[in-house]
Amino acid sequence: MQEDRKSEIIRLLSTRGYMTVEELAAVTASNAPAPGGGSISALAGALAAGLASMVASLSQGKKYEAVRPRMEELVKDLEPLRIQLLKAMQDDTEAFNLYMQALTMPKTTEQE
Repeated sequence: MQEDRKSEIIRLLSTRGYMTVEELAAVTASNAPAPGGGSISALAGALAAGLASMVASLSQGKKYEAVRPRMEELVKDLEPLRIQLLKAMQDDTEAFNLYMQALTMPKTTEQE
């Protein structure tokens, strides 16, 4: 994997700067409101797409010649999905944080 692409993926996974998987699991288990269900579901989907891509990549040798074209197609289709889900994870967290911020705004008038 290219280093700049790897950095982008790590950035997308992080909700508070750079995080290890252990740190992400810890903040998910904490009382912090984010990341929440949407973000973690998107991460689970991204990991599932990655695993499916790995299996498809491993299923391209002579033994799997009959399914090789389909496996190549899957690898090609799964990568954008994986990246999209990682971005959705970050987007969900950012949207929720904005929502939480909006809840602290004044509510003294009908317009507010």
